[in-house]
Amino acid sequence: MSLKYLKSIKSFHFEVQQKRFLSVCLKPIKQLVRFEGPDTQKFLQGLTTQNVTLKKPFYTGFLNTSGRVLFDAFCYPESLTNTEVSTPNQKLLIEVEKFRIEEFLKHVKKYKLRYKCNVTAVDPEELSVQVGWEQDAEKVMSDKHSYPSMWDPRFQGPMLSRRVVSSYACSSDVALEEYMAFRYRHGIAEGSMEIAPGSAFPMESNLDWMKGIDFYKGCYLGQELTVRTYHTGVTRKRILPFMIEESSRIADIQTSSKLGLRASSAGRVSSRSPGKVLATQGIYGLAMVRLEYLNQPLMCNGVPIRIMNEIWNEQLQPSDTKTEN
Repeated sequence: MSLKYLKSIKSFHFEVQQKRFLSVCLKPIKQLVRFEGPDTQKFLQGLTTQNVTLKKPFYTGFLNTSGRVLFDAFCYPESLTNTEVSTPNQKLLIEVEKFRIEEFLKHVKKYKLRYKCNVTAVDPEELSVQVGWEQDAEKVMSDKHSYPSMWDPRFQGPMLSRRVVSSYACSSDVALEEYMAFRYRHGIAEGSMEIAPGSAFPMESNLDWMKGIDFYKGCYLGQELTVRTYHTGVTRKRILPFMIEESSRIADIQTSSKLGLRASSAGRVSSRSPGKVLATQGIYGLAMVRLEYLNQPLMCNGVPIRIMNEIWNEQLQPSDTKTEN
């Protein structure tokens, strides 16, 4: 596929999007959990990969004892403060997948012990999360019906904003699938369908690139393996975005399909498969890709695909391209 053709596709997408509102209410797929009490910050600090702050919203992950991702989440302080300690009534809202809300509550309550922190699911009819991207990002950020907002830190710049809003003010201008396609184009994985709970490692899922890990914070659940991986500098596979080069054959690529080398390839880099498809939406998708295959021409079920490694070009340091002996 020629560079000129790729540019024409991007230009067409941009022209179409400029004529529409690009915001979505995540009420159908996300729900909020409220953490409230004087020990809220201390309690969550021992469970999350990111440093817990009451100063601003942030992105983080919850791991199991083996250092594998259970939940990726966004945290929103209900009342921003400039102090981090001795706050009598700390409140944080955490955004997680709606269908896994009971699983999330069971996980965090298991470690609550004597912490003075009440954990309750928020009624979806009370509060929801609104996201906006490209020309609508500023609109969502300035919504007067909302709680503190954030530029989604997972993206390479201020491309998408998120905000907790009153459910009556939460509305969608486009389908949820467009939010998914926008994420895929920018290499952003989200939720259990893309970050497999209990088996995905945080570095392979790009939590570090998406600013969801603080490698210098104190102890937290699953920290040992995560920090060791960071310091050894060896991550052999990553979630990367791809584009289907033959749009007429989109249906041939399914979730969990294995990637393969094209016939034109000089030969296999190793005996392992280059990776597998995690999700698709239109001509874009996400795949778990072994980094030794980054510069190889790949296909899926006979359909040529292009790994869009330029999205994470700056993050793909030499330490991430080490191969096995």
